[in-house]
Order: sequence, then C-alpha cells, then structure tokens
Amino acid sequence: MTVTETYEPYPAVPAATPLTLAGEHELLLRQVTSRAADLLAAAAEGRWPAAELQALLGYLRAEVLRQVYRFKTRRMASNLRIHEISYAAR
Repeated sequence: MTVTETYEPYPAVPAATPLTLAGEHELLLRQVTSRAADLLAAAAEGRWPAAELQALLGYLRAEVLRQVYRFKTRRMASNLRIHEISYAAR
C-alpha cells in the first residue's frame, strides 16, 4: 500500500479563519500528529516510510517558516505602531 493510494487530506482550517497563537499551535499539533501516525503505520507494516517522512518534514518546513514569517511581520508592524505613537506624542 502506498501513500498515494491511501491519501486523505489532512484536517485544515479555512484561510479566512483568523487564528490565535494558541489556535495555530493546536492546528500544528493536529497536523503533525496526523502525519506522524501515517509514518508509524508505514513502519508497522515493515517498510521504510520514505514518503511519510517526506510529507512530515515538508509540512514542518513550510509551516514553521510560515509561522516565523508571520511572527516577524506582526512584530515589525507592532514596532512601527509604537514608533508612530511615540512620534505623534512629541
């Protein structure tokens, strides 16, 4: 049995749904748990889980980079607002 034969989309949240930091972490945990279960199932079948490892690592790489980017963007926007407020108070 291959990953492509048994592939089902992982649970997701619509893009329009705003997530809190806790919500993002909960989604990340669900996604990683789902992919890890696929990996463990392949290993239990006695085969090397190359496709499952690639799916898990690809997801982690993309998701962690996305969260780092969002964090930096939010922080930069916050710093800009603080600077604007302090400049306007002069």
